[in-house]
Amino acid sequence: MVRNPVEGATPTTVFEGSLKNYSLDDYQALPVKKGTAVLIHGMVHHRSNKNASENSRNIYTFHVTETYKSQWCKRNWLQPPPNSQFPVLYDDSVALKMNTSVDCK
Repeated sequence: MVRNPVEGATPTTVFEGSLKNYSLDDYQALPVKKGTAVLIHGMVHHRSNKNASENSRNIYTFHVTETYKSQWCKRNWLQPPPNSQFPVLYDDSVALKMNTSVDCK
């Protein structure tokens, strides 16, 4: 997902690339108890059946990225607030000695 290149257009994000069609047979159910936190890596294709309960599901999204020697892509759908930056969880500049920069055109 990237920001829509057309200023003021809706939707504000667009998908780039190709989508793989997954059969419902490709999914494996993972039942969990009420109140269980489920963490899913961003590269894992996942789905959820319709909520048949009268209670809503609480969903929290937490994005983590390396920052040492990296540059955040201006086309990414997720951007820090204007005149600000994403909060730093820990100082990784000492631990990471490799160049993790990505060419984002």
